[in-house]
Amino acid sequence: MAHNCLKNKVIFIIGDSTGRQYRDYFIDILKGNLVMINDGMRNQENIFNSTGLHFRLHAYPSAHDSMHARSLKYTTEIIDSIVGGPNVVVILSIWAHYTALPLETFTSRVYGIRHAIERLQRRNPGTKVVWRTSNMRGHTELGHFVQNSNWYAYQFVLAAKRILSDLDIFIMDVWDMSVCTKYIIHPEPHVIKNHIDLILSYMCPQ
Repeated sequence: MAHNCLKNKVIFIIGDSTGRQYRDYFIDILKGNLVMINDGMRNQENIFNSTGLHFRLHAYPSAHDSMHARSLKYTTEIIDSIVGGPNVVVILSIWAHYTALPLETFTSRVYGIRHAIERLQRRNPGTKVVWRTSNMRGHTELGHFVQNSNWYAYQFVLAAKRILSDLDIFIMDVWDMSVCTKYIIHPEPHVIKNHIDLILSYMCPQ
């Protein structure tokens, strides 16, 4: 069923390392006949028989110190470069790198992304967009509690829903799913599978 759903689709994943987990899961689903193009800057484009899969990390704030600044693009820039279409899906996984910053920084970025989504859907109204919300994360050091509290991360869920709720997109709220599992910044494989199942259900509701 997943192969049928993904056939002739082009998927753009933009965001953080959980977005990379999504990419890896899709690669596992579609393994075989894979050509991997890596520009050496941790952004990857995978081409399968009939499915295009693109992954790109969002720009600052970013915890990836080894990245070249010239390779970074802000999410709005990436969305504006996508033509779109009924077989195009954009998955946005953005929140974790913002939790040490004021909420206003995150909301300002989300407003910019909202406008980019509106431009994308005006260019091609059939384009599907997924916004993945924040999830719970574990805390092992005092700094985690101070800079990355789960209460604060939940404010990001509420803010994103408020800003994006009237758009024709799928807001995939995974907060409660993460509450029911181990508190961990990178969801475990079975949780990632549940996320992908939700995305596939949105892509192919039939």
